[in-house]
Amino acid sequence: ATECRGFRPRADMAVPTVEGGVAPLSSSVINDAPDLLRRVRPGSLQAASPALSLEVRAALKVRRLSEAVREELSREESDLEPVELARAEELGLRIRGAGFARAA
Repeated sequence: ATECRGFRPRADMAVPTVEGGVAPLSSSVINDAPDLLRRVRPGSLQAASPALSLEVRAALKVRRLSEAVREELSREESDLEPVELARAEELGLRIRGAGFARAA
């Protein structure tokens, strides 16, 4: 279908994902930054299958992850999810612990 003249991708088109499922084009990205994808809120973006040819990716206008996401520090504690706060507190306790100090 992408080879037809006048083809226009729609946000609700299904795109194969690396997990073997499909996701809407609007939430599909080419995973050109795996470390960044791990920091994105789960379920908000899906990595498109690398089996998609470059031609199909271009015709669908699948965004690259590094272009679709802008990373910035949170200014407010209220912007953080409870899980993030718990991890930060746990890390702080480990750093202050005697075991960490001996290992350093």
